[in-house]
Amino acid sequence: MENKKELKKKILDLINQGNSKQVIFNELKMTYRNQIDLAKLISQFPTLENKKKYSSTNTTLIVLLSIALLFDIVGLSFVAIFLDIVLLYVVATFQVNYYQWITFRAGFSAVFLIIIMIFAKFTTLDMIACFISLLILIPTVIIANKLEKKLCPDFEQKKIQTTNENGKPIFRLQFIFKD
Repeated sequence: MENKKELKKKILDLINQGNSKQVIFNELKMTYRNQIDLAKLISQFPTLENKKKYSSTNTTLIVLLSIALLFDIVGLSFVAIFLDIVLLYVVATFQVNYYQWITFRAGFSAVFLIIIMIFAKFTTLDMIACFISLLILIPTVIIANKLEKKLCPDFEQKKIQTTNENGKPIFRLQFIFKD
């Protein structure tokens, strides 16, 4: 079988043709020996239907990340600006396997801000800026986490009992995709 990069491209092409993940899995499982790895790889990509279904929520996440980028530009935080641009690209291109980085970055920033707000002495204006930042970060955590699960739900594994050529019962793994 081809390498992982070629396999990812093939899966993405099949998804972009409108195929379901179950159809793609059934088509590729004969040529790709490790079916668990194949199922995991297929589950990383959102279907066209899920992209369409959750496009408005994904757009909301893009808006929240854009606002965070503007805050970082105003604060001249160059590392954060670079990271925000990368994360915007990830969301705009539906690279769902990286949405956990959005959750981590926004969650870490929110916790850090809360700690600073508790222990540091700020002016009223600084406290308002921190509060506004939290109003951006908390929904970002929630939406990124929700989208990761909704766009690419996990597949299910079931053990199915069948019989082999000799009539003896055997168990086979069956992979079922929810989207």
